[in-house]
Amino acid sequence: MAGKKQETDNSKFVEIAGQFSKYSDLTREGKNLVLDAISTSAGRKGYPAEKVYYVFYHCGVINRERVLYWLQYYYGIQSKKKGSSEMPPNDDMARKFVTICNKLAVTFPEAHKNNIELFKKKKEGHTYITEEQKYTIDRLYDMGGSVEEMIIALQKMIDVEK
Repeated sequence: MAGKKQETDNSKFVEIAGQFSKYSDLTREGKNLVLDAISTSAGRKGYPAEKVYYVFYHCGVINRERVLYWLQYYYGIQSKKKGSSEMPPNDDMARKFVTICNKLAVTFPEAHKNNIELFKKKKEGHTYITEEQKYTIDRLYDMGGSVEEMIIALQKMIDVEK
């Protein structure tokens, strides 16, 4: 007889995280939470912290199907990189990731509630580029755009934000 399907609501973390989608956005304390969850749940091999945070960040609801989906998505991104030795995700890996993500779904909101800084602060009054805006600038560069054209595009992005 199969066990009850587990599903954990991750909306508290998603609300706290906002735009901080990369592992590099975490402070040392935030990274330690991820590393602790990996070390206590992943077994001997462990998993890359960037991969764990990527999957955790993207799962609004934590269950095996969603975790496996984001593992496969991450694998697709990584397998395109040169020299990638990523193994394709399987159900066993998804189960371990669910366990890790469930721990993180508890520890991140608790740490936030205890006023622990989890994410690097953005400077007050500064405008930060989004992924879409970065794509626009990259595309402009790839098409041979001049520095002046890039500055104009960046200035438009700043003006829209304010």
